[in-house]
Formats: sequence, C-alpha cells, structure tokens
Amino acid sequence: MAITATASITPQLSTLNRNGTGQANAPAESPAPVAAENSSAVAASAVLGSSSQQSAAVSQAQSALRSAEDVVTRREAELSDAQSAVSAASDRADQRRRTLSEAEGAERVALAEDLQRGSLVNISV
Repeated sequence: MAITATASITPQLSTLNRNGTGQANAPAESPAPVAAENSSAVAASAVLGSSSQQSAAVSQAQSALRSAEDVVTRREAELSDAQSAVSAASDRADQRRRTLSEAEGAERVALAEDLQRGSLVNISV
C-alpha cells in the first residue's frame, strides 16, 4: 500500500519541480517560480545576517570605545600624578630658593659685621 501511495505522489512532485507550485493541473501561464536568491526568505535571512553583522560591528566598536576610555582614564591619572609631582618639585625649589636667599642674607650680615670689626681693629691699631 505504501508503494501505491508513493507512486500516486510522484506525478505531483514532478509537477511541483517543473512549475514551482503544488498544483498538478497548473496552467502553463502560471507565474514562474521565484528564484531562490530572490525569495522573501533569502532576503529576510540576508537582512538578518546583515543585522547580525551590524550588531557584531557595533559590539566591537563599543568594546573599542570602552578600551579607549580606559586608556584615557589611565592617561588622565598619569597626568594628574605628573602634575602633582611637578607641583611638589616646584614647592621644593621655592623652599630652596628661600633658604638660599636667607643664607645669603645671613652671610652678608656676617661679612658686614666682620668688616666693621676689622675697621674698628684697624682704627684702634
């Protein structure tokens, strides 16, 4: 029985293969079957594939953006550290200048006192 049923389907399958329709008695002027590359399903899968590729590209771009933001954050931290180091070095340089100026002033006073004593010694001699 199964063989008989299969045999009765064979003409319908060959008609389907020829005409692209499921009707055994399809008229000759029926529209041509849609080519596989032009079918809605193929178009939809192309759009989905394209959408999937776009999503992957967006994901990659977001990942690259996050990486760039991390690099910028690290560079900003390094810059802040460098600015702090420069500020500290500037403060130390200012302190050294003040100390040097005070030492020079003290040396001038000492020299002036020595000159005065020497003058007094020379006068008294």
